[in-house]
Amino acid sequence: MNPYQFFLNYACSSYTPATETARQGRVRGARQLAEVERRARDGGYSYRWQQEGYEDVPGDRGAWPIPRWGCAMYNADSQIVASLHGIDFGRDGEPWGNPYRRAVEAELAIDGLTNQPQGAGS
Repeated sequence: MNPYQFFLNYACSSYTPATETARQGRVRGARQLAEVERRARDGGYSYRWQQEGYEDVPGDRGAWPIPRWGCAMYNADSQIVASLHGIDFGRDGEPWGNPYRRAVEAELAIDGLTNQPQGAGS
């Protein structure tokens, strides 16, 4: 499956009802994510995932802890250019091997490719 097909299948999308159909918005979004993924890879950007802790979520048999993850995008100079925190991969979930990981990284690339490095404590 090529990157466009991957994002068409796995990424969320939005659309502007006044100017496009839901399908057109989905296609536009998949193309954008495939393009920024390629530009980030070619530009030497990288991602670092880290477990940030747990959140207790109530269930039928009591509460169970759900791991929360964070992802930071780094430029070729190892400076953070975008980040997202509190990411939920579900009960006992993790980013490794999960298609949502790639979608999150591509979404970060939309901003990260144009952001200036974040300072300490940002």
